[in-house]
Formats: sequence, structure tokens, C-alpha cells
Amino acid sequence: MDRDKIRDRSEGFDLRGARLPDFYPADDVLVEIGRVAIAATRVDNQLALVLYAVKYPEPENPASLEHLRTWSTGRLAQQARTVLTCRFEGDLLDTALTAIDRAAERQQKRHACLHSLWMPEPRDTSFKVGILAGLESQDELDELVRERGRTAKYTTLHPRSGGPGPQEIAELDQIRADLEDSKNTLERLRFVLASALFAGSPAGAKKILPLKYPDLRTEPGRSGWRGLDELSERPES
Repeated sequence: MDRDKIRDRSEGFDLRGARLPDFYPADDVLVEIGRVAIAATRVDNQLALVLYAVKYPEPENPASLEHLRTWSTGRLAQQARTVLTCRFEGDLLDTALTAIDRAAERQQKRHACLHSLWMPEPRDTSFKVGILAGLESQDELDELVRERGRTAKYTTLHPRSGGPGPQEIAELDQIRADLEDSKNTLERLRFVLASALFAGSPAGAKKILPLKYPDLRTEPGRSGWRGLDELSERPES
């Protein structure tokens, strides 16, 4: 491209009418935050499925799974505690409540991850006049801001706690791994609870309910479950 064409294009790009994009951290950080968000929705889905598996609120009038999926984590966890306490006892109940409480606690860390304010250092968001004057298009401005955002230093603030939000890859990775662990635990748990409630195995249901939905009959072992120890002896994060 000759100099005249470059000059014409440069003169056609007016910074005064340009759109200044926002600054975002490095791509690997954004990717990990996205994984945390997806993992968190899967935990909520499993909480809804736990309630559905024990036929909340009544066997004759089961709640719609689609309706349960609209509930918040807090509402799902609280309702699960109430229903499970009414229908189960002993070690099975203790194990189930521990799994519910741990999932709800881990979802709070997800909240800190997804709702923290990311504030770039002011000096990292300023540009020399000469750099801006050399831009020839909105695309170039967009790329300049993206590149600066990737290398900028950020202060994170979680509004609810008033403390710093997570921003290191290792920290975000641990939140995601913990959510995946809770999702897997709840998935196994719902089969165990349904089997106890409708088939009497394992022990722990206060009352065995008549099985009107054969698809919920899942014997221990069919989903990979090998006993209560597998659910209750998982390492703490």
C-alpha cells in the first residue's frame, strides 16, 4: 500500500468519534472464569435433580424439573436440606447434608469469582498521543486496548465481602475443580437417595415410598456408587 493511501485512510479515522472498548485481563484468565461459570450452573442443575429424584414436594405431585432449575443456589440448597431431613436419617442423611452444604459453600466462591470488580491500574489504561495519532481504524484501536488489557495489572474487589476477588489462574482453577467435585458428588448422591427412598437400599429412608416411576430405580453400583464412604470420605479442598 503506497503512502498516499495510508495517509488517506489515516485522515479518514477520527478518534473523536471512535469507540473506546473496555479493558479485560489475559485470555487464559477469561477462559478459566468461563469454566467456573459453566461448572457452577452444573452444580445448580444437580441440586435441582436431587430434589427431583426424591420427588419434591410429594410423590403424587412432583415438581417440574424445569421449574426447579429456575431457583437460585440458596433456595435449592435450603429446600434440599428441609426435604432430606424429613425423608432420611442416620448416616445417609448426614452424608447428604454434608454434600449439600459443601456445594452451597463452593457456589459462594463462584459468586466471588463472577461478581468481582476488575479495575485496571490507571497508568495501564493511558496511551501516548503519538500512539493514538498513528491509528488508522477502529479495529486497530480495539486491538491496542485488548493487548494493553492482557498485560495490565488489576485490583479485584468482591462487593459483598469487601475483600479482593480471585484473579490468579491457580485460584480460579481450584474453584472450578471444587465445583466439578460437588457436581460429581451430587450426581452420585441422587441415585443413592432415590434407591434408598424407593427400593430400601441402602438403609436411611424414614419411609419407603411406592415406586411409580421405574426410571428412578437405580441400584447401588449401577452409577458407579460403592457405598456411603465414597461420598463422606472425599478429601477437603
